[in-house]
Amino acid sequence: MSTKKVRLERTGPTKGILVKMTEIKLMRTATEESGLRLSTQRVSNSENQVWVISVSDLLKVMYQNTQNTIRLSDNSVFELGIGKRVLKSEIKVDGKYPVYSANVFEPFGYIDKEQLEDFSTDSIVWGIDGDWMVNVIPANTPFYPTDHCGILRVKKPIIKEKYLAYALLQEGKSNEFSRTKRASIDRIKGIKIPLPTLTEQEKIVAEIEIIESKISELEKQIAEIPTKKESVLKKYL
Repeated sequence: MSTKKVRLERTGPTKGILVKMTEIKLMRTATEESGLRLSTQRVSNSENQVWVISVSDLLKVMYQNTQNTIRLSDNSVFELGIGKRVLKSEIKVDGKYPVYSANVFEPFGYIDKEQLEDFSTDSIVWGIDGDWMVNVIPANTPFYPTDHCGILRVKKPIIKEKYLAYALLQEGKSNEFSRTKRASIDRIKGIKIPLPTLTEQEKIVAEIEIIESKISELEKQIAEIPTKKESVLKKYL
């Protein structure tokens, strides 16, 4: 009997994981029970069939099929800011807070002093003058942004941060933000993004969270493989 496999992908840097099709049956059951549909696509008819579940595709459909829009300059909904300059002497290996600069996925060091006081909501961060990238730092995760890192937060609950980050990423690509064309606060404020209904957003985000939870579980299992392999080898050698 052939083994069907599936690749899971998240937003941000492309990630793919192959798992047995039985794992996806569990996920599909969970999504159907919540009134959602798991989006899959078969990309191979070979003996080992590969199915793709793309988080970005779920967001893309909603982004492209929405007529209502909102500007990021609307300060009744959004809070925009920029970090502060960090001196090399302030960076520590064992500091309390990760420091994010133009690369908003990998901290370039750690620092002990605080800058932001409230971390009760998700923070969307973008690189101002590096390769264009957008990330979501979860609520209750303290960090320190430099003056090469922008911060966007939602003040009024009419938009989900996962969708907002995706929309900002797409608009930044359209504006060709890059190392040479800075994604300054003024340019970000000038961006207008599609605004789906909150109900639509919540359905998609719920589906995404199921997928991401499964990815995290599988990544954990993969990380444990070397230890288990070593244990088996020691037992039989």
